[in-house]
Amino acid sequence: MTLRAYFNFTTALAASMLAVTGCSDSLEGNAQEPIAADTSDGPDGATDWTPLGALTVDTGVSDDAPPAGEPIEVFCSVIGLAEGQPAPETHWEIYDHPVYEGGEPLISGNLLTFETAGLYQVRCFLTENGWVDPTATKIWVRPATAVDVDTVVSPDLLVAGDVAEVECTGADVFGNVITSGWEVNVTPAGTSPGIQGGLVASGLKVKALNVGSYHVACSQPSGGSDETPSTVWVDHALPHRLVTTLGSETIEAGEATSLSCHAEDKWGNQVPDLPMTVALPSALTMQGFDVTGTLTGKYAVKCVPAALDWTAFDLVHAPLEILPGAPISLMLSSSPPAPFYPTFTVVEILVLARDIYDNLVPDPEIDPFEITPAGTLATNPSGTNFIFLEEGPVTLTTRLLLDPSLEASLDLLIEGDPPNVAVTYPLRGATIQASKPSITVEGIANDTVAGIVSVQVNGEEASIHDDATWSRIFIPAW
Repeated sequence: MTLRAYFNFTTALAASMLAVTGCSDSLEGNAQEPIAADTSDGPDGATDWTPLGALTVDTGVSDDAPPAGEPIEVFCSVIGLAEGQPAPETHWEIYDHPVYEGGEPLISGNLLTFETAGLYQVRCFLTENGWVDPTATKIWVRPATAVDVDTVVSPDLLVAGDVAEVECTGADVFGNVITSGWEVNVTPAGTSPGIQGGLVASGLKVKALNVGSYHVACSQPSGGSDETPSTVWVDHALPHRLVTTLGSETIEAGEATSLSCHAEDKWGNQVPDLPMTVALPSALTMQGFDVTGTLTGKYAVKCVPAALDWTAFDLVHAPLEILPGAPISLMLSSSPPAPFYPTFTVVEILVLARDIYDNLVPDPEIDPFEITPAGTLATNPSGTNFIFLEEGPVTLTTRLLLDPSLEASLDLLIEGDPPNVAVTYPLRGATIQASKPSITVEGIANDTVAGIVSVQVNGEEASIHDDATWSRIFIPAW
């Protein structure tokens, strides 16, 4: 069927301007006679007007891609008119169209409203001689806003990592089926709502990531969505990661902290009921569901499968650091170790505190050192470094700041002058007769402060006696 509309022009328009009149609202309008030219406004006579056979007509519309139900305007523009020449009568027709599923087009004046979506072609005519626009205007009519939308997800029961297809169907108020432009909206909802982003839409597919129930609804950008969305359920996948969790990652020696294990799939969903046990370093032990230890240090606590290959899983350990407990003992030592120290030499005092499990307690806080005898000349350039300015025995004493009952002392010998060493036999310059196979060298050694530790004669150790004398037997080569 061809729809025609006829135009009747009431004024003379300049060349190339649109010439539009009202049109019949029937399928084919009735032509009207053109109005005679006003020769007073044009040239003298009609000899300078363009002959009808030299005129052409162009077809135009206000919108070449309207939605169904929205009117557009059709324009027939006569080309080649001389100045002041009246436009001849024109009309237009729809000569190519889809099957009218939603209803035939409606014509009102110069307005054209489509109800059936599809491709239309409209062309204009010069009514008097039947000249037709050879380049008809194409109009793509799209469906109107969706009013009947349905969403189907297949399958609707997914395991994390699975992908499902989404089928969107719908029509507008005229019954035009909508086949493109669909968007998929996902919302955590239902009996056990998942988390935002737990079901991800991409095109007309959804991918499951996190456990829970979700609503999936198709919609159109211009409006209209499924008011009764489909529900999709997502379950966990196979266990992939075994995670260890501690109540506290730091404890004191002898204390305990809670420990738990859980399995996850690749997407972080917990997988229940997987048998697991705990792999512990030798310094740690389990007390029920708690882990404990007495030796300070940093450890890795790890949950492992009870009867499966460990390498099949990603084992996520929990770090545990055991710190020393409160000190119960205090001890002092000197550095570097030596039987005595010269005056004007730096002596470093090491403070060693230990807890009940013999762990070293670092940097214990102590009271200032006391030096005995009182009045000993010494300087203290830092908290535990001393320089003694006079010789003699000294005693350093300190106490733990938090527990003054813990006291420690250290005895030091400070040496100012070297020891006195003398040879008493043979005397200097004496002549020794070669009548004996050996000779005994004797002498005396004394140091009232540090004492005598050893005496060497010609690089060999001599015997030291209680009365401060010493002796060494030599076998001379006579």
